[in-house]
Amino acid sequence: MTVANTCHWAANPTDHLKESTSLASPTRVAPPREPRHQLVAPRTLAFRPADLLAQTRRAPAPHDTKRPVLPTTATTTGAAALVKAIPQDGGDAEASRGFTLEYSVHACSPRFQREVALVFPQFRTLNSTKPAPAKGGKGAAPTTTETSDLYIVPVCQPTHRSLVAVGADIEGEKDDKLINVSTRAWVRDEGTVSVSFYPDVAGCQYLLRYAVATADGCSVLVHPRWDTSFYPATFFTTAPPKVIEAAVQQMATSQ
Repeated sequence: MTVANTCHWAANPTDHLKESTSLASPTRVAPPREPRHQLVAPRTLAFRPADLLAQTRRAPAPHDTKRPVLPTTATTTGAAALVKAIPQDGGDAEASRGFTLEYSVHACSPRFQREVALVFPQFRTLNSTKPAPAKGGKGAAPTTTETSDLYIVPVCQPTHRSLVAVGADIEGEKDDKLINVSTRAWVRDEGTVSVSFYPDVAGCQYLLRYAVATADGCSVLVHPRWDTSFYPATFFTTAPPKVIEAAVQQMATSQ
């Protein structure tokens, strides 16, 4: 990726990974539960207006092989290289506004490996496999494999209005929040070849164990602080957690 060739944003929820949890009222918040596969606990950062990455990114063409190699160590230089790897393809007025973003980092469990493989066909090329050690450490178990690291980074942005509501102003704010995240990664959109979309709502529900409210047949996540007034999105990366943390911090503080 890069927050260039292994970073992909998804913003089209489906019904995959959906759990049965729901709320009769969107304002009823269930007691918090421990997140699943969490490597970095949720952190909230304020992104400055007109920051370094207030640019619109577009996914490279499938035949594009000239993608930068990302650093694999959590150094200041490594984080800078990760940020620099995102191409500057054009500006957008909405992306120049400051905003708040909460993120966490999660390991990609076998369940998610199957889901992500449907969304990103290139997932299999990003993940090499090798035999896992057998019990006792001797040889390799013939029927098990161990995948290389792929990490899931769900992000949440508070909104001025509850996403349970409907209307042009709600849709406009959703678009603004989408721009905030889509300017910082290669975007997975309808023009990208894949089998299905990644379900942000169901994915966040499973990983973060947030409650879900049902309004007019749609599932809406309930945040422990922001209730239903926040916008979820997700990106995937092969960068190690410490590099992710350093890069996100640099993106938030750069001007």
